[in-house]
Amino acid sequence: MTFFPLLQKALIECSQESLEVKASALFGSLLLGLNLDRAAELQSQIKVTGTLYFFVISGLHISILAQAVVQLFIAMRIPKSLHKGLSFLVLGMYGGLIGFSIPVLRTVSMRFHSVISAFLKRSTSAQYVFFLSVILVGLLAFFQTEKTVSSISFQLSYGAVAGILFLLPKENFTKKSTGFSRVVTSFIRKNISTSVAINMLLVPLLLHYFGSWSPLSIVFSVVLSPLITLVVVLGFGFLAWELVSLGLSLRSEYLLKVFAGVFQVCVDMLVFLLDWFAGISWQFSADFSVTFLVLYYFCLVGVVVLFKYVKKVSFSPFL
Repeated sequence: MTFFPLLQKALIECSQESLEVKASALFGSLLLGLNLDRAAELQSQIKVTGTLYFFVISGLHISILAQAVVQLFIAMRIPKSLHKGLSFLVLGMYGGLIGFSIPVLRTVSMRFHSVISAFLKRSTSAQYVFFLSVILVGLLAFFQTEKTVSSISFQLSYGAVAGILFLLPKENFTKKSTGFSRVVTSFIRKNISTSVAINMLLVPLLLHYFGSWSPLSIVFSVVLSPLITLVVVLGFGFLAWELVSLGLSLRSEYLLKVFAGVFQVCVDMLVFLLDWFAGISWQFSADFSVTFLVLYYFCLVGVVVLFKYVKKVSFSPFL
């Protein structure tokens, strides 16, 4: 539930006036946390290709907004010591605009821990922050109409993050590449390994709740991620422009048409790829019980612990 319903309604109306139906629907989904009710065909393509998590406001969107806000603070010459605190304030206001869904609560709570760590000048591991966020968002279940921890959005959101934190090799983020071909190769390799890690955690849940999963979603994610990132960046620019226009009663139709035109082109490319991928996608179907889920994750934890132990021993002086 949004804390600023009138402002959200005004922004929705602005996007519907400036953009075509599918572009406006994607803008509402990617930037305002709305359902894709106005674009049933597009919603079906997203479901078939297994790329639904791209169209739910979560870590990708909040990270892009946080980076944009920090760059704005740098341009305004605001002291670096205030960047994290002020950016967290902006993220909180954005959460109030789109509604504090579970993925948004998860992302904002993890950002909150990083702000506190910076204020106390204590470094904390991402895994530690992850578990603190689980506890914090879990406690908020008492103020929600649904049971947060047992909801599918909670499990999918934290499952994706757990896959990145516990199944993805650290060098996937720390190793840097130089040269165009190496950068492209490194980008593809990192995105594939990230997608595989996320799917290792999420596939059993997807099969349990929906009964199907697209193995090609791993490849689709690699292809779509840069384009969706660009659409989100442009979307935040469009959102900022609309907020300024509403606040100052200023509106440049020429600039709006140029910006909306660029955004529309990117959305058309995204829709084209989704349509193409939906045509070649195939679904793996199964019905996973709760018992199977428990056994799967129990075995997965055992494999991860065993692998880390073997890796540690193999690098000991004795061997």
